[in-house]
Amino acid sequence: FHFLLQKKWVYKKLDVNQAIHLQKRYFDSDDNSNIFSVPFFLFHQSIKYNFDLFKETQLRINLDCKIHSNYFPNTYMPLSSVFYTQNEIKIGGVPFFSIGLYLQKNDFSLGVVFKDIQYAFLDRNYITKDYFSNPSVLSLYINWGFID
Repeated sequence: FHFLLQKKWVYKKLDVNQAIHLQKRYFDSDDNSNIFSVPFFLFHQSIKYNFDLFKETQLRINLDCKIHSNYFPNTYMPLSSVFYTQNEIKIGGVPFFSIGLYLQKNDFSLGVVFKDIQYAFLDRNYITKDYFSNPSVLSLYINWGFID
């Protein structure tokens, strides 16, 4: 079962996107028979604002927020680099925030994305048990549309 409710609001240079997912997957009614665990509830909100810097150059600011209900995420075995199903630890209810800053001109855009900024004010919560990564990630974004 998967139900998606999605709405996009646009006001001048402000875009607000919301998506709510309700989903459930079971082969039987028993929780232990769940082959692929997914959160029952997932909420994603994205807010974008575009500034006109120059004649054809724009600056875009993007803020994303995601939160989901508790579920059994896959776990990771670092020695063999394999993900596998587990039905012991439920994780969820923690908001995930990211922010992006982009310069756009015609078919080219350049920006920086700062993911998981919630770790600046919340405890570290890893979705995948035993698969530790950096708590926050700063990424460089380049998108170039080549014209044939």
